Amino acid sequence: HSYKCCSLHVLIWSTLCYVGPLYLPNTHVSGSGLEGGTACSWLTLTILTFDYYNNTYQGEVNVTLRGAVDFSMDYNVSTGIGRTNVTYNIRQSQTNPYSISMFTYYNDDEALIPPSPFQVQIVPGIFGNPMKVLLMSVFLRILRNA
Repeated sequence: HSYKCCSLHVLIWSTLCYVGPLYLPNTHVSGSGLEGGTACSWLTLTILTFDYYNNTYQGEVNVTLRGAVDFSMDYNVSTGIGRTNVTYNIRQSQTNPYSISMFTYYNDDEALIPPSPFQVQIVPGIFGNPMKVLLMSVFLRILRNA
């Protein structure tokens, strides 16, 4: 559009960009939770979602986490426009890595979020063993009273 006002000629250019639906191949997942960590500690992932043209997806993505085998895992998901934060906690360490998959609903079907499934190595930690936790709390109490 072009407007003339008080002998001034003003040119206004506007472009509308319509963001399309979620396009899973353009999803980016990052965070230390992709590699693993210590048993009973909270690990984090950030999922950034985009449409086919790499515009930030304007909706919220519902994410669920599942393990390849049955094991104890808690997780929390907080969603926002184009960004989903996931924290998860695996209570038990093991020699082999755990296989974890992230799912969302895509075109009315449940779909894997790339790079799922991913392997995480969970190592033992002081908080992974109830006896160690008890001994540590007793030790700290003794130190405080000394």
